[in-house]
Amino acid sequence: MEAIFFTKDGIGLEANRAAADMFGYNTPEEFIGRFGTEIIAPQCHEIVKEHMLSNLTDPYDAIGMKRNGTFFPIKIQSKTISYKDKGLVRATSIMDISDLKRKEQELHESEEKFRTLYDLSPQAIALTNIRTGLLVNVNKKFCTLTGYSKKELTATSVTELNFYSEIDRKKFLRQLEKTGEIQGLEMDFRAKDGSTINALMFAKIVKIAGEPSILTIFTDLTFFKKLESRLQQSQKMETIGTLAGGIAHDFNNILSPIVGHTELLLADHTTKTSFRTSLKQILAGATRASELVKQILAFSSHTDSKLEPIQLEPIINEALKLIRSTIPTTIEIRQDIQTGCKAVKADPTQIHQIIMNLATNASHAMENAGGEIRVCFKEIQPGHMMYLILI
Repeated sequence: MEAIFFTKDGIGLEANRAAADMFGYNTPEEFIGRFGTEIIAPQCHEIVKEHMLSNLTDPYDAIGMKRNGTFFPIKIQSKTISYKDKGLVRATSIMDISDLKRKEQELHESEEKFRTLYDLSPQAIALTNIRTGLLVNVNKKFCTLTGYSKKELTATSVTELNFYSEIDRKKFLRQLEKTGEIQGLEMDFRAKDGSTINALMFAKIVKIAGEPSILTIFTDLTFFKKLESRLQQSQKMETIGTLAGGIAHDFNNILSPIVGHTELLLADHTTKTSFRTSLKQILAGATRASELVKQILAFSSHTDSKLEPIQLEPIINEALKLIRSTIPTTIEIRQDIQTGCKAVKADPTQIHQIIMNLATNASHAMENAGGEIRVCFKEIQPGHMMYLILI
């Protein structure tokens, strides 16, 4: 529906039925003798006058005002013509563009929503022009993932950036040409720092402003690949634990008769005194080995070690005796072990292992040149069970 007006010096001469309907008048004759600005919102009077005085013929937007004072968007186009016996008059056509403006607003809101989702997407998204091969747009996640800024990426081809290997690129394009889309193609591509990113690609050919483009979504698999590697490592450790448990059981069966027969020999009063010291050493070593087996079994069955009140001094002394027999004679062990310290709640096997590991590491550090290992154990806050072990 298009309203038509004829005015002279800004005063209405004639109008059509559509004009009356558009602006809420009963008849077209009601416009006769009225100033044309009466149907225009006050804020648009100046622009209307400027067009009329300058005889401009280009269409322009303004705001119309109905008889009841309601405002609505309109598009105006006018020109000077010779009309009937009136001489030169201004012929004006007006269109109600409320629906158009509403659709524009809806489209704008839709574009804003898309742009927001595009930028806030947790997935990296890129838009590439098929004809030129240039990146048209990328979202924030894509920049974060690749290490490039949006300025560096826009209007640059993926070939220039050396994103993909030639083999992967051809595979990508071949599948896209065949089906028009890609659903989960795993590919590697290079970030700005040269690192490799493993991604699952989803792509589809779309039209943007009439130009065919490729919309690509990248799902970063790097984290999941690391997680998969950790899971495989965990499974290996579980297998090793199971194997260690089986070996530990067999080893325990070997140790049992050693411990048993050594205890019988020590209990036999006819055993020579000269042998007793050696037998005690055998029993202590076998007992410690048995404790170590228990620790391996605890590891393989994922159970916690047993904590009990123990005196640390005997364990440290025993560990140092064992260390003395296993390290070169060029390395001297000096110890300052405080006696009478209060008991602590710990696993004796783990304490023994800690001392062995520390001392072994120290001996390895000076294996060639020789040297001295100093071991100090003291209660640094008497009565509070706080100890200091230095190796």
